[in-house]
Amino acid sequence: MKQMKTIRSLIVLLTAICFGLAVIAFFLPHGIGTVCAIGTVALAALVLILCLVYGALYFGQRRTAA
Repeated sequence: MKQMKTIRSLIVLLTAICFGLAVIAFFLPHGIGTVCAIGTVALAALVLILCLVYGALYFGQRRTAA
């Protein structure tokens, strides 16, 4: 399914960006680091939503195949 491949690619890409942003936030001064930390939390929430959508599509596909 093309949608699942796209979502999986987005999950991998956003997870890598999230980890990179977390490392940057750790080393930056307090004010700028806080902004990066908020961005990290927002990206992590987006990755979680994408994982849930991927899981729903995966189990929906398995149910229709069976």
